[in-house]
Amino acid sequence: ERMRERSEFQTKLAEFFLEADVDGSGCVSRDEFQVILKDKNAASFLDSLDLQVSDAHRLFDLLDDGSGQVTYQEFLDGCMRLKGQARSQDVISILHEQTKISRRCLDMQKSMEQLQNLLGQVLVARSETGADAGVTFRRQDTNFYV
Repeated sequence: ERMRERSEFQTKLAEFFLEADVDGSGCVSRDEFQVILKDKNAASFLDSLDLQVSDAHRLFDLLDDGSGQVTYQEFLDGCMRLKGQARSQDVISILHEQTKISRRCLDMQKSMEQLQNLLGQVLVARSETGADAGVTFRRQDTNFYV
C-alpha cells in the first residue's frame, strides 16, 4: 500500500514537472515555476504537500543549486523529503536557511583560499625584498601592509 502511494505521488510529481518544463529542457526555471503556480491544478497539487503558493517560491529557492533552474531529480528528491512531514512549511524554512548558510560557507571558503594565496605572495615578496622592506599589496578594497 505504501509503495503504491509513493509511486502515485512520484507520478504526480513527474506530471507537475513536465507541465512546468514548458521549453522541454529537462529543467524548470524560476519563470516556468512561477507560471505553473498560477494554474489551479498546481495549487491543488501543492495543497496535497501542505504547501501554500508562497511556500512554493521558497521551495524553488531550496531546490535550486544556484543555477536558476531545478532538475527533475532535484525536484523529486525535495518533494519526497517534504511528503508526510507534519510541518512541511517549517521544514522548507529550515532547509532554505541551511542552503543559504551552506552557500555563505562556500563563499567564505573561497575568500579564505584567496587570502591564503595573497599571504603566500606577501611571504614570497618579503623574502625577495628583505624582511624589513615595506611591501603593499592591494586586493579589492583591502590593503595589506608588510
